[in-house]
Amino acid sequence: MLSEILTTAPTAPARLNPDVPPELERIVNTLLEKERTLRYQSAAELRADLERLKAQLAARGRDVSLPRPGSSSRAPRVRKGIDAVVVLPFLNAGATRPPST
Repeated sequence: MLSEILTTAPTAPARLNPDVPPELERIVNTLLEKERTLRYQSAAELRADLERLKAQLAARGRDVSLPRPGSSSRAPRVRKGIDAVVVLPFLNAGATRPPST
């Protein structure tokens, strides 16, 4: 599987969803590029391309919004208390001999 990830091109986004705009497909392909130097070199580059895509889609009458930096698209989970506690055994992997009893 690791070899396939490293050598096989990912499925084109347009094959998974024909409504994907070509510019978004280019952005996704850049993100998944195997060659490190061909990927985005910073989050700012990615954000610039996404903002450009957003403007293009807005000009065509398609409303899109990008998440604000640091925000999550998921609603926060509210915890009401601890339901369970799990205690796992500890194994000292660095020990060269078994502990004496």
